[in-house]
Amino acid sequence: MTVWCLLLSSVAIAQSNQQEDWIQLFNGEDLDDWVPKFTGFPLGENYLETFRVEDGLFKVSYENWDDFNSEFGHIFFREPFTHYLLRV
Repeated sequence: MTVWCLLLSSVAIAQSNQQEDWIQLFNGEDLDDWVPKFTGFPLGENYLETFRVEDGLFKVSYENWDDFNSEFGHIFFREPFTHYLLRV
């Protein structure tokens, strides 16, 4: 998960092969347009500030966690994409 999130630091995506406009998913400043979800917590709650931006990088940190009790977490972009190209 950490490697995947780090790769997002420079990700851009195209909605179709014909379209030349790229959409930058991560701005290097904040998690706007990203939605976290943790087991047992409401959609959008970034439990214990697990997902964060530090020095322009998308990071996952467990420093605020005392213990892991099956609180699985995911983070999603605000809109789904299909037929995309990934540029890193």
